[in-house]
Amino acid sequence: MCWHCWRAAVAAAAASGIAGTVAFSSFYTPTAPIWIIWQSWLASGAIGVIAVAPLVVGLVKALRDPPPRHEAREGVGALVVLAVITAIIAFQPPEPWEPVATVALLFPILLWITSRCEPVFAAAAAFIVSLAIMLTIAFGIGHYGHSVVPVSDRVVRAQAAILGFSLCAYVLAALFAERRKDA
Repeated sequence: MCWHCWRAAVAAAAASGIAGTVAFSSFYTPTAPIWIIWQSWLASGAIGVIAVAPLVVGLVKALRDPPPRHEAREGVGALVVLAVITAIIAFQPPEPWEPVATVALLFPILLWITSRCEPVFAAAAAFIVSLAIMLTIAFGIGHYGHSVVPVSDRVVRAQAAILGFSLCAYVLAALFAERRKDA
């Protein structure tokens, strides 16, 4: 993305944070300082931009210049495998080893997607994993939905996981796209 797009995304996240803070403070009696509420909204908006914007940009590019059929079939198949494994991981009971197992199970599929397919598939993979993480918090499922951990801690952990997976997907996609371009 261009520098102006990034600045617009940051401005949009900040504005969303202000609007969310005003709305939250108007309808609820917050126990946290306004600054902390705004930071939470800002972080959530920024994570949302990181998880969704590359997918939208990639889909627009793919509509203009579609990938070859065999690559599209392989990419969709890999995304289905990723979604199934992500769902299996999400429904596992929270265990101390689970974050390590998550990385061990998802990385080979991410590597497959980024090495064999256009970057839009990596963006879709990041979106799928991000959506799964958010749904586990919303529905109280698995590691991120474990009610023993305070919700604020679960949200920060989820944001870190989404950021880490997304950046890994984007960096790998960029590296492999550059290698394909040079070949």
